[in-house]
Amino acid sequence: MKKKANKRIPCECLDFVEASHRQQVYPLIYCHMKILGHLNNKKVKQAVSLSSKVIPEILYVYDFKRNVFVNKGYTADDVVKDVTEFPISFLRYDLSHFPQLQILIRSKGKYDYLIVVMSHLLADGEGFFTVPVFACRTL
Repeated sequence: MKKKANKRIPCECLDFVEASHRQQVYPLIYCHMKILGHLNNKKVKQAVSLSSKVIPEILYVYDFKRNVFVNKGYTADDVVKDVTEFPISFLRYDLSHFPQLQILIRSKGKYDYLIVVMSHLLADGEGFFTVPVFACRTL
């Protein structure tokens, strides 16, 4: 008999701190990038997919009532999005309904502009300093 995969991952103490203070400061962190040239979106999605094998929570939603990360079946295709404009509403998306990582890519002329948004619940107060960053010039 095949064992059913666990679809919930409990939060750790620093995750809980960020979640409990979300009414004062919503737990999202942002990295804005301007890259000369264009990214291969297929490879960006592949990188997200491979990263999710090590940190599956990047594709999970957060259940604030139970303080657990829940697998709702999101994939890298749900995380990496091509856009023509950066939607203002996106800057505070709901972590209980969408993955903990979002990457918006906007191509304009010879540049790609990126907004990488990550749940601070996963960063444990470190922000993007612990996240590998593409070789790029930041905005």
